[in-house]
Parts: sequence; structure tokens; C-alpha cells
Amino acid sequence: MITRYHKLALTASLVLAMVLTFSCSSDDDGDGNEPSYNYCITADNTCLTGPFTASTCTGQPSNSCPYSNSSSSVTGGGSSSSSVGNLCAGFDPNAEIEHYGKNKKQICDSRDGKKYVYVTIGEQVWMAENLNYNASRSRCRDSDPNCTLGRLYDWATAMSIDAAKYNGCEVWGGSDVKHRGICPAGWHLPSNAEWDVLVNYVDAHGGSSNTVRDNLKATSGWCTEMYLCSHNNGTDDYGFATLPEASNELYAFWWTSSDVTDGTGDCKAYFRKLQAYDLYVSMDKKSKSSYYSVRCVKG
Repeated sequence: MITRYHKLALTASLVLAMVLTFSCSSDDDGDGNEPSYNYCITADNTCLTGPFTASTCTGQPSNSCPYSNSSSSVTGGGSSSSSVGNLCAGFDPNAEIEHYGKNKKQICDSRDGKKYVYVTIGEQVWMAENLNYNASRSRCRDSDPNCTLGRLYDWATAMSIDAAKYNGCEVWGGSDVKHRGICPAGWHLPSNAEWDVLVNYVDAHGGSSNTVRDNLKATSGWCTEMYLCSHNNGTDDYGFATLPEASNELYAFWWTSSDVTDGTGDCKAYFRKLQAYDLYVSMDKKSKSSYYSVRCVKG
């Protein structure tokens, strides 16, 4: 016989079980902290590398990235949606095309089928043109609506990390060594140290010009107005083929994978710039929400 007392006891037990179940579901390890996830998958199917919690992920937290453009070395899944079909079918990686007066091989980005020429400079292999991958938050230049000069990216997008969190003043804290970021599989966003290797190699080996600047600039596309430009088109000895940010301009900018961590950055990351009046490819700091180009390095 079930008495009123038994009913009350049973009800109390059910309520306690529901409370315990709810408490445990929000804390998998029972230590009072939210469970941690390896990835945050955004609305455009970008896998951002964590760790994330349910409250810090702006999309779907997950311990795996289900898209084919990710790998263990991606640190961010590369970016954007997975490819449908083989967009690089029939591509010949050994074929060469002429690019600013030099024959160069290409790679094919399996995410969208775009192809990029590349050159070997010393022991490094660099893209010889800017990345043009249409990731969420990227854009074309106002003066180049078709993105013929490549796309522009804020720092977090170039890194393929959470822009809502790391485009502000929070230091990312990850390694800048071979961080793939938004680059194609097998390539990565160069660090400050890797840019130094490039500049030092060109400086040591020289070329037709006595400046690193001119040896890395394209032979056309730069400002040629006599009274505005003291230094015009380059000699492009190494095939790097730097073009200015816009026609008849004096400079080019690229993001690095190196965050400012010494307390002097004021919410900035490092970028590299080649200017018509500089002798080298210099380093500077800029707000992470700024939009710059990306050159990728193999490896």
C-alpha cells in the first residue's frame, strides 16, 4: 500500500535526481568548470581551433572537425566550407606558366580550385602572389572589386581563429611556427622569423638591384609618375613579384602569424610591409581588425 508519505518521498527523490542530472550535464568532469572542446565550428563550416567551451564558442563546439580541409597541423581548419567534388581534377603540378616574365609552377587549392604560382628562394618556398581564398570576413580592395590582387583579411581570419575573441586585445597565445591559418593544405602563414629568413637571404645574395625592396618587387604595376615616385618598378630577381596594394601605389602589406605578446602591442599583431622608399621588407604592428594581404609558405 502506497501511503501519502511514500508519494511525497518518491516525488522528492525524482526532483533530486533531475537536479543532479542537470548539474552534471553542464560539467562533464565535475570540477565546476565547463567542458572543453577542441573546435568551434562556425556557421560557414570553418573549424576554429580551441580549446573552447560552450559559452566561448560562437558556433557549434566539437571535439572533431568533420570537414576535409582540416588536419592536425591546421590550427584552425584552414577556413571556410569543404569542397564538393574534386576541384583540382586534371591539374598538373609539374606544368609551368609564365608569370611576370618567369616560368613558374603552380599549386591548386582543393577548397575552391584556385591556382597559385610559387617560387623557391633559398630553402623556402613562397607563393608568388597573394592568397585569394574567399573566407568569411575577407574582402576585396575598394579599387580592385574583382580581387585580382588577392583578398584582404583581418588577422584572426588570416589565422583561422575566433575573430570575436582574438581580433581585439586578447593575446592568442598559440605558436606561430608553421601555423596553417587560412592557407591551403601543405602551406602556412609565415611568422616574423620566416620573413626574416627571406629578407636576409635576398640581402646576402643580392640581385640586379642593390636593395631587397627592388629585388622582390614586380617589374610592372608600381607607381611610375616621375614626381611622385622616387623608386618605381622592381627587378624581381627572385620571382616574388610583389605588387602594390592598388594601381600606382607605393606599398604592399602582409600579415604574419606572430601576435604581439610583450605588452607593447596595444591589441596589435605583426605585419610586414614593402614600401617604395624602404630598402627592405620592414616589420610593424597594427590593429588585428586591419585588413591586409596574405602570402603563404610551403611546409
